[in-house]
Amino acid sequence: MKNNYIEYDDLHWSKIDSPKKALDKYLKNYEDVYNLINIEKILNVIPKGKKLKILDFGGGIGFLSSELNKLGHDLTLCDQSEEALNTASYFFNQQKFDIKILWAENGYINDKNKYDIIVLKDLIEHVIEDKKMFSDLFKLLNKGGKLIITTQNKISLNYLIEGTYRKIKNPTKKWLGWDRTHIRFYTPNSLKSLVSDPKDTKIEFRSSYIFPYKLLNLIFKVKKSNFHKIDLKLMKLKIFRRLGWNIMMICQKK
Repeated sequence: MKNNYIEYDDLHWSKIDSPKKALDKYLKNYEDVYNLINIEKILNVIPKGKKLKILDFGGGIGFLSSELNKLGHDLTLCDQSEEALNTASYFFNQQKFDIKILWAENGYINDKNKYDIIVLKDLIEHVIEDKKMFSDLFKLLNKGGKLIITTQNKISLNYLIEGTYRKIKNPTKKWLGWDRTHIRFYTPNSLKSLVSDPKDTKIEFRSSYIFPYKLLNLIFKVKKSNFHKIDLKLMKLKIFRRLGWNIMMICQKK
């Protein structure tokens, strides 16, 4: 079976053999306010007050899994990278997290367990057979369960600004965001097209990076600012739920 994704280069954290070095490089990503806001956005839509069985699919070394485990949920981390999972095991043992680990061979899941929540954080844009992945994972949900997908949104101010700049700079090159392993951009409608049975699915959207504060940081040549607080305010407004660069689709199984 062929891989359902494009391989990262050898400098990526998922390719580092040393668990300590891989973990250090991976956790540096979560010092960035953009990534922390996107984690919080997911945590905010997961029901509170009861222990849920959650699958963090494509969760890398498991930062999101660890945050969900801290909240008392029953976690399974699944990823295609064996190096990432080895590092996740090191991370979980080090921090005494009780999280199960599952290998997605070639990027496909082989699991008969049922889940209350399945999360695909910034993963679907890397996947070749995205409809098949959605269908396979949706089948693993309990009734009333939620499949949560986050990805980059073509209908966003950041795409308009940065995408236009990239097109002017390299008119013959298709821009697919900040990662060479991205396969496609999505819109709210193209995300909804992944759903095979809309009648059996309740769909909601949320988004972040509505206001592209990282671009302002570049313009004003500062590493940190309070520009992200504008985004936090906009995220609360229903009118912007489909308009952020990082868009989240929540699919609940009826």
